Amino acid sequence: MRSFKDQTIKTKLVVIITFAGIISLVAGLVTYLVFDMLSIKQEMKKNAILNANLVAQYSVVPLLFDYKDEARDVLAKLDAIPSVLDACIFNANNEIFASYHRNPDEKYSFQQNSKTKNGYSKGFLYIYHPVNYEGKNFGTLFFRISAAAVNEKLVNNLLVMVILILILIFPVIIIANRLQKVISSPVLKLAELTASISQNQDFTIQLEAQGNDEVGILYNQFNKMLSQLLKWKNERDHAEKELIFNSDHLEELVKMRTAELEREKENAQSADKLKSAFLATMSHELRTPLNSIIGFTGILMQEHPGPLNSEQKKQLGMAQQSARHLLSLINDILDISKIEAGQLQMNIHTFNLPDLINKVSETMNPFAEKKNLRLITSINTDIQDITSDKLRIQQILLNLVNNAIKFTESGSVSIECSDSDQSFTVRIIDTGIGIEEKQMDNLFKPFSQIDTGLSRKHEGSGLGLSICKKLLELLNGSIEVESESGKGSTFTVKFPISN
Repeated sequence: MRSFKDQTIKTKLVVIITFAGIISLVAGLVTYLVFDMLSIKQEMKKNAILNANLVAQYSVVPLLFDYKDEARDVLAKLDAIPSVLDACIFNANNEIFASYHRNPDEKYSFQQNSKTKNGYSKGFLYIYHPVNYEGKNFGTLFFRISAAAVNEKLVNNLLVMVILILILIFPVIIIANRLQKVISSPVLKLAELTASISQNQDFTIQLEAQGNDEVGILYNQFNKMLSQLLKWKNERDHAEKELIFNSDHLEELVKMRTAELEREKENAQSADKLKSAFLATMSHELRTPLNSIIGFTGILMQEHPGPLNSEQKKQLGMAQQSARHLLSLINDILDISKIEAGQLQMNIHTFNLPDLINKVSETMNPFAEKKNLRLITSINTDIQDITSDKLRIQQILLNLVNNAIKFTESGSVSIECSDSDQSFTVRIIDTGIGIEEKQMDNLFKPFSQIDTGLSRKHEGSGLGLSICKKLLELLNGSIEVESESGKGSTFTVKFPISN
């Protein structure tokens, strides 16, 4: 037997609707039964209190004059009320004054009048009614009444409820079977259409609108999906046609593309030659005039042609400084161009590394003193010669130390050199502005500067660190940086002892 979840949607809907209908029907009948039973009990209790009130009025005189026989006669009239099984009159001292038993063989044991609350208990109704006259209490009247009529009514109502449920269950099933079609029919229609589309690959079909309920939303979304599938199918068919066409003309396309690549290669080679020629021209046309300017301004500042006043010396110094700066920028641009073109030649020979570092320190010390910075040099005593390109290593160290001084306003710049088995390590440590973490990725890219914008304080082309990195790669070395914004930076350069 299949489980409920494996049944058809029709069966599930019929079962759910039928179950819900029966639950509603049972809930309604139970509610009616409860209220009906409460009503019967209240009516029975009300009648019992009226009877007790009447008997209490007749019991005043016997209690007042201590006529017990008359009290028993009053209680004997309860024979006319079949539901009253036992009755008793308590005097003011809470003693049994008179009693009544419908069945003398089964006398009820009256308890002393310890409570006066009326109510049902264990199939009986208990009534306590005071015997008063002119505001004075003479005793209490007690009734024990059978609730069999209530129980009988309950049984009859339950029987009627069961009969009604059995009678109505068939109309409920019929109604459920009709109602399920409202939901199942659109879903089954959608399932049949889906199967047809899957088999025939026809995405042009569109479902008719079914209103704005959940089924209508489902139909609209399904129509949108079919439209998208149709679009994808058309694109796929178009791509397949192009693929077939390209497959048929593959050899021709390869020849065309090969010819294009040959032309691009020739253009690239031609551009490379032009670039090389340009670099050679620029090396002569730009550097030679600038060197002449620097030389002539130097001669003038030395006053060989004649004396100069302070303002003239100042202006010549500014011109010489600008020329040196421009020459430095041009050298950087030419260096990076040669490196990228693979035209930079390395001049490898053996030289003393400590002497080179001390020379770098002496060269940069005036710039450090100008900013009141301490330039500290620390070299291990066992470091001596290295086989590499002296000029390029000097260029790298000068660039890094210059940057450290440039971006340090107070404190110090340190040059530390140590060695290992196969390499030398030089660290340039400053107490400057540091580098933010987000700028680290662009630090060694050409023309990238950490101090950018129209209001930047420090000059430079943004090529220095890029050139250092590329030169170190050509020398089989490496460069790393550690920095924290506002706390300074440490650049670590490593290169082999021998290239």
